[in-house]
Amino acid sequence: VAAGAVAVLLWCRTFAGFRLFDFRIFWEAGNRVLDGQPLYPSSVALHANTRDYFVYPPGIAYLFVPLSLLPFAVAGVLYTICSFAALGVALRLVGVRDLRCYLALALWTPVLQAYGLGSVEPFLALGLALGWRYRDRAWLGTVPLGVAVAAKLFLWPVALWFLFTGRLRRAVETTAAALAVIFVPWAFLGFRDLTWYPPVLNLLLQHARLTSWSTTSVVRSGNFGVAAVLPEAASIALVARAAPRRGGDRRRVLPPRASVRGPPPPPACVPSPRPPAAAVATARP
Repeated sequence: VAAGAVAVLLWCRTFAGFRLFDFRIFWEAGNRVLDGQPLYPSSVALHANTRDYFVYPPGIAYLFVPLSLLPFAVAGVLYTICSFAALGVALRLVGVRDLRCYLALALWTPVLQAYGLGSVEPFLALGLALGWRYRDRAWLGTVPLGVAVAAKLFLWPVALWFLFTGRLRRAVETTAAALAVIFVPWAFLGFRDLTWYPPVLNLLLQHARLTSWSTTSVVRSGNFGVAAVLPEAASIALVARAAPRRGGDRRRVLPPRASVRGPPPPPACVPSPRPPAAAVATARP
């Protein structure tokens, strides 16, 4: 009973504090598409650093058009339900069967924040899980993976994972899907604001570095110049070195009968935000 009360308190505080801040931005972007208004903020708004502006490719705004036809409160409830489902399906796809893992995830601070903000992270996790589960199937996993890469460009190294594991076609499919999500919707807009989009991302990156705890941001804050790219280069080199031969990463995330014999081993209970990278790291060369 005490645990349940704490869970309810955490959830209420999360939604009361964040108020679906990110989702409102997506919902408003969908309305701008419907009204034919510019999607991206002005330089003045970016320098103000209010963070209440849309900075994704137009294809992501198109995905939110159906929800933009609904009142914000109704759309927010539907989006939250879909976010719950997305993370649950993602865990299922990568082989997690222990119910305790799902319950622990629902109370994990990053997940609570993602739900409270109404961010796209649960759907990114689903895209990565689909790409991992169907890594040897044409388009079935690469299309959702490409959508995830288009939404968050920092996921692009997943295409390198395909290359390092001998899946050239999957890498090409993922790249093609990401480019299609980015540029095809832009064509419907007459490539409006296309030249303004790179400066938008650059200004956003400059502001994000001030509050980011990523390795790259910490290194760049020390004014190390070209050496700031070393963390990314080292990460790519390690993945390339650890990547198995084609077919060598087919090991299951869980043992074949883990769901029957009892709880899975601890590593399987921790949901990885990047299933492909986790699998490469644990696969035998």
